[in-house]
Amino acid sequence: ELLQSLMASLQAGYSLENACLAAVTELEETGRGRKPDVFLIQMRNLEKGIRLHVDISRLFAIMAEETGVEEIRELAAVIEIAARTGGNIVEIMRCALEHMRTRMETTEEIRVAMSGKLFEKNIMLLMPFLILFYLRLTNPEYVRVFYESMAGHVIMAVILLTSVGCYFWSEKIMAIEF
Repeated sequence: ELLQSLMASLQAGYSLENACLAAVTELEETGRGRKPDVFLIQMRNLEKGIRLHVDISRLFAIMAEETGVEEIRELAAVIEIAARTGGNIVEIMRCALEHMRTRMETTEEIRVAMSGKLFEKNIMLLMPFLILFYLRLTNPEYVRVFYESMAGHVIMAVILLTSVGCYFWSEKIMAIEF
């Protein structure tokens, strides 16, 4: 919402500072009736800094440090570079915001896909135990050899170790940092 509001205000001809003030007002209106979240509080601090004539790139850098959000850190870097080089702020912000929006959408798609794969992984890890439980419940004679013979103990130990190994291997494969 912040990115869209900033871009709309910049394209309308607002300066970056005035676009931020308009974005704060817009965020307050959309969040009216709800408890202010950390992001809105940070935007209010940004508004106070703008009114005290603090450099906008410095304000975004402070906001990025306090929130720890990667997108805000990138936005702060883009604003600092644009202010230092004196480039076309509207075009630079448009490209940066489009890149951030694409990245956020891709990250969300990856999270959705990973949640499905996590569910599949859990089912696949439980299946051998559920099948064994079912067989033991319905026909105990069928699996008695696994519990009474030395070869059965070895086979069950190998299956258990394989399942534990698969669990750790799948956790390592699915450990994606965003």
